[in-house]
Amino acid sequence: MAMHRTYNDIEKDAFEAISKQHINVFLSLADELEGQEDSLSEGLRHLMRGYYHLYQGDYPAAVSEFAAGAARVESLAYSVVKKELFSMSAAANHYMGDSNNALIGFDRSLHLSMDANDERGIGASLSNLGMFYFDTGDYPTALDYYRRALPYHERAQSKRNLAITTGNIGFALQQAGYPEEALPELERAFELHMAEDDISGAASVASAIADIMWYLEHQDRAIFWAKRGAELAEQQPDKRVRANCRRRLAVVHIQAGELDQALKILDSISELEPLDGLVLGDAMIHKAEVLVRLERITDAATLARQALAMAEERGLAHTVARVHKLLKDLAKRQGDFDAYVIHNEAHQRVQEQLTGAATSRKIAIMDAQAALAQSKAERERERAILYSTLPQSVADRLIRGENVNGDEHAHAAVLFLDIVGFTSHSSSMGASQTSSLLDSIFTTFDAICEQHGVMKIKTIGDSYMAVAFGEAASPEQRAASVALEMMAFEFYWPTSNSNSNSKSNSNSNSNSNRVQFRIGMHSGPVVAGVIGTQRLQYDVWGDTVNVASRMESSSEAGRIQVSESFAQGLGAQGEGRRTDEAHHPLAPRPYTLALRGEMTVKGKGQMITYWLEAAP
Repeated sequence: MAMHRTYNDIEKDAFEAISKQHINVFLSLADELEGQEDSLSEGLRHLMRGYYHLYQGDYPAAVSEFAAGAARVESLAYSVVKKELFSMSAAANHYMGDSNNALIGFDRSLHLSMDANDERGIGASLSNLGMFYFDTGDYPTALDYYRRALPYHERAQSKRNLAITTGNIGFALQQAGYPEEALPELERAFELHMAEDDISGAASVASAIADIMWYLEHQDRAIFWAKRGAELAEQQPDKRVRANCRRRLAVVHIQAGELDQALKILDSISELEPLDGLVLGDAMIHKAEVLVRLERITDAATLARQALAMAEERGLAHTVARVHKLLKDLAKRQGDFDAYVIHNEAHQRVQEQLTGAATSRKIAIMDAQAALAQSKAERERERAILYSTLPQSVADRLIRGENVNGDEHAHAAVLFLDIVGFTSHSSSMGASQTSSLLDSIFTTFDAICEQHGVMKIKTIGDSYMAVAFGEAASPEQRAASVALEMMAFEFYWPTSNSNSNSKSNSNSNSNSNRVQFRIGMHSGPVVAGVIGTQRLQYDVWGDTVNVASRMESSSEAGRIQVSESFAQGLGAQGEGRRTDEAHHPLAPRPYTLALRGEMTVKGKGQMITYWLEAAP
């Protein structure tokens, strides 16, 4: 009986195939996922098929697969598959010239990774944005994104992405007119690619180094690097890389005047068909130019017309323009006035179309940037609302798309606090005094909770609720430290001749005027989650919460009452005595537990409770 592999095993192999560009593996992995109807499996299947079509140069099919996969995982929480689908959908749109959707897609991928704090994903998304701006000729912006990506690649130990981005910095510097600055970046990228056994990347970088070496008039070094790139390219399966490296080697031979050798290399590129039209067009134009220099004008014109037919069939406007210019020059050389006029007019017409297309593309990019700026502002407003109404860790999870509607915690310590005599005191206070006093008290308590890793849940009137979950050490210990610090702070009711109601240690305030608190705590299992859709609230419920509330209501002014289970939790952690670390803000406060006795607790019957007190 055949053994079926787990999804995690298939996903691991899928990203290994992507990393190593194992094109022949993509479809077999997609077939292996056939029949799996869950969203993540279907998304990965579309991702594999999209990559296959992308490497075959079938961009429409790639866009279709990536878009279908992205739609399938849209509602899921963050995953590397989800991020990759949005990223590659944007890349395929970019290859097809859809700048608007490409930029929006790359930005979406970046923010998905940022929300999940995925440093590998952030680095990859920044690099993709750099590639987008590089291809549009905006080299300064491209360099900015590439350089921002580097530290993320380094922290994530994403060595292949580090190599690619370092090389892209070199390419951008080269195109921006800084070959001397580009050279060390490309040499470092070559070493990184070789260290990762990334032959394809190393071959492409080697060819770029050859280009710079020739520009710097180091002819021998240029030939060396061009040959090195071509040799490496033959060791990997990507036909585009092999064709480009062969073309680069042929160009070096052309520049050196070695035309027969160049012609032989250019002829070999046609053996790699099917090829990307741009690569094939470049090779055909270079070969025609060599034939012109060899005085084989008729052969050059025949080849140029073949290149024109291919470019027009594939919709390659830039190549069409270049070929018309070549044919115009050939007609002039042959004295064919009619052909010269035809190709000159055609060249001008295509150039005007390209200029118009470039303008339209810039406008589309500007429109996309404006839409992204608006989307970013809306996203920041939504985040601000989430962070102002929910604990940060919970808001972060919601932003990542996680379900926060029923977290089960096997062990937590729940704290309830009430202000003693608040109703009677507040009846003689103004609204602003009441609000100011509560703000001062609860702001102080929020800081205490944060310091000890305890989550403030909510305030209701003059009551305060907080929970220490069991993910960190001793929830009882942390809750006890918070309760003791709350009791230690001094707040005073405002007098008739004073508007001051903040915490104070002034001798002018008598103990009779001091605000007193009543605290109760209990520990046990709880369930927590976000409630509501319009006014979100993170709440905690369960029997443990009910008992903690009873501990508070049956406590006394200025005292902290805890249940037996809470006391046992503290006892398991020792007596909380001061140590050499007691000065540290997270060091436990010293305490004592005094038996109160049996209490009748509503809904629970008789319970043994204790007083938690600061040690003398």
